[in-house]
Amino acid sequence: MITIFPKTLLLFSLLVCIGNISCKKSNKQDAYYNIESFMDIIVLDENNNDLLDPSKDFPKSVKLSDISVTRIIDGEEEIINMSTKGYLLLSPEGIFENYSLRLFLGIPKRENPVSNTIIRWNTNDENKLTAYFIISDHSIVNTKLLLDGEEVWSTRETNNPEGGRYIILHK
Repeated sequence: MITIFPKTLLLFSLLVCIGNISCKKSNKQDAYYNIESFMDIIVLDENNNDLLDPSKDFPKSVKLSDISVTRIIDGEEEIINMSTKGYLLLSPEGIFENYSLRLFLGIPKRENPVSNTIIRWNTNDENKLTAYFIISDHSIVNTKLLLDGEEVWSTRETNNPEGGRYIILHK
């Protein structure tokens, strides 16, 4: 007759459980996901004045309360604002000497990886951003941005030699 001590039985049970857990294959996807779908927009006038600086009042200054943003994905429109986390104002820091509007672009479906965003700066001025994405099982990455039909940014960095996800818009 073999005598098994309680501590030995507990240790053996624990090792069996750990072995079963570590040897099982998982059908779950990996736990990481990368989403890069924002763009920082610096807005300057013809004299390079920062039109987003809330402490300044230039003739063409942009007030956050005047901004209206509409995302269009597959023909569906969604109006966004600061309270719905659609955009926010960033203070100057790092390589930026100016305020910038961080705009969270609409995330399209895999079948049609393009989204459009219309920024109405005020009642008389608007711009259309068209964003192109690459969508995979583990990422959604904006790779190109058009402003009113003209390419202004891409991951190839031809429009932005310093790198980073920003454009400079002159009003």
